[in-house]
Amino acid sequence: MPHKGVNTLKRKSLAVYLALLLAACMMLTGCFEHGNTEKYESTDELVEFVKEKGTFPKMQAADAAVIGEVYGIDLSGIEEYTLESSSDTLLADEIGVFRLDDPDYASTLSHILEARLASAARAAEHYSPEQYAIIIKTVVKSKGLYVYYIVNAESEKLTEQLTARIPLN
Repeated sequence: MPHKGVNTLKRKSLAVYLALLLAACMMLTGCFEHGNTEKYESTDELVEFVKEKGTFPKMQAADAAVIGEVYGIDLSGIEEYTLESSSDTLLADEIGVFRLDDPDYASTLSHILEARLASAARAAEHYSPEQYAIIIKTVVKSKGLYVYYIVNAESEKLTEQLTARIPLN
């Protein structure tokens, strides 16, 4: 007949084992993590990622004055942005990535960018059917705090890759 101390020891060992197993499962599933642990990348890093994945002409960055005056974008709801366009004004290539302070601004910014792209398409329709075709297939996307678009012959593939790279935060 087993001793009373042996049963108690087995129960204690089982309890410790189960507690360790539970803790390991919780760590593996992220129950102990606090906040979003996805890696944050700057908008500059995200634009560089797109440029590395695709073929672009020489690009130039747009400053705050251009973004306000030419694009009509109010930067007060934007935490960080990178907008680059082709140095050659005959080419439509453009990459815009905006990280917002307020997720409610995403819809407004998307409409502004869509209107800008529609205007660029109308302008290109008569002088460059090739550039027009590139512009009209551009889609303004949003994910989490980000709004972004890519005007490029490879925009569908590049947008898909950028979407996968952008964190939800």
